[in-house]
Amino acid sequence: MGCGGGKAVAVSERKSNKATNISPQDVVVVQLQPPRRTFDRERVNLESHQLVWCDKNVNDSVTLVEALRKIVDYTKLFDNVEACKQYLNTTSTDTVKEIHTEQEKLLVALQTDVESCLKEEKKNVLNESNRKDQSIDLWLHSWWPEFIDILCYLPYPSLICRERLVTTLKNYYDGKNEELRVFDEFERDYTPSKAVRWYTRDTFLYRILNRALRQHNVEIVFLFGFFIRDLYRQLKEEYEKFKAKKVTTTVYRGQIMSLDEIQTIKAHSRYGFAVNSFFSTSDNQSVSLDFLHRSSLSITDTPGLAKIMIEIELDTRQNRSRPFASIYHLSEFSNENEFLFMTGINLRRVKVLFNQEDDDDKIYTMKLTLKDDRTVKDDADFQNLSERKLLKKCTDLLCDCIDKGSSGKETAAVIFSELIDWFPAEAGWLNIANQYCLDKHYDHYLGLDSSNV
Repeated sequence: MGCGGGKAVAVSERKSNKATNISPQDVVVVQLQPPRRTFDRERVNLESHQLVWCDKNVNDSVTLVEALRKIVDYTKLFDNVEACKQYLNTTSTDTVKEIHTEQEKLLVALQTDVESCLKEEKKNVLNESNRKDQSIDLWLHSWWPEFIDILCYLPYPSLICRERLVTTLKNYYDGKNEELRVFDEFERDYTPSKAVRWYTRDTFLYRILNRALRQHNVEIVFLFGFFIRDLYRQLKEEYEKFKAKKVTTTVYRGQIMSLDEIQTIKAHSRYGFAVNSFFSTSDNQSVSLDFLHRSSLSITDTPGLAKIMIEIELDTRQNRSRPFASIYHLSEFSNENEFLFMTGINLRRVKVLFNQEDDDDKIYTMKLTLKDDRTVKDDADFQNLSERKLLKKCTDLLCDCIDKGSSGKETAAVIFSELIDWFPAEAGWLNIANQYCLDKHYDHYLGLDSSNV
């Protein structure tokens, strides 16, 4: 400008007016020291799962706590049964799968379950089981995709951005040697041309990023802003090559969804929806089917869930779209025929079918197609501008997209706080733009036309 001795409970948290024409040249430049972004691990969970552990002797074993954090970083410890119960009652979903009295067997079972859950999570991008996570926006005019678009054009101070991301997450994961080694490697070796490779690596980075995108977490998304921009640029380059071929292809994705979610998409997404995170597919249907057949989640034992094969027809000849591309040559896993989609991409439901012939596996098929997206921006509009003019253009667009949404003055304040944090030399006019944006949002909320006031 971030119950009972030795028993454990694993919990899954699937909880156009223009801005004011301020001339940057007319504003006094104020130099500020940007604060370091920190996240309190007692209050903030950057990942998608948490472990709740209740043991009257837990505070006497540092080794046990370290072992637990190696499995699930966000671990809540209790030595009192009632306090543990009260905490569980505050979570959106709590699932008690097994109870163990032998610690070693419990740790092995816990490690296996967490690895399985993370594999399922990577596939289930359309899953909305956590009320705090918004995997899709049924309202296509949401401010969030446009906000992400703007992040792709901001003139980031690249080295500082990378250093701040690494420093912030190192502080958060302090004491976890495996994660710290990943950060050291990222700090040493990352370049924009390796963004896709880093995204596809089996690390916590893509999980933190996609969870922040689903939760509309402005602070964390800003922290990853340069990385989102680099992903966008790599995808856009490959996307243009794909468009030039003027072909149509179909990609596939197997995942688990609730029956309620399937009905919601059937009922409300005929005209389209936006996906709030990056997501991957394969051009090989058998790969997705194999995932569904091998899924560790038992539909029989978990009523209300269904296996679903998602088929997306990709035709760029008539549809404008945010970028997507085949990334086998950019990925960490070059043997997989993977297509990666940019966050915010618009899709439209064609039909949802139930495979009556495969009743044992109960697989649904959801056919989707690209939705013509008129909000896609032209990269040329953001080129050949000075850093200050580019920042001013992005700020104007931010005011517009916040004004169209119901994000509230709190979100606007956070966004401009992050901008000032990243661009302290521009703090003077950014503060003025922030106030103008807040005033305009307030008038919009009251239904006032500022031109008539």
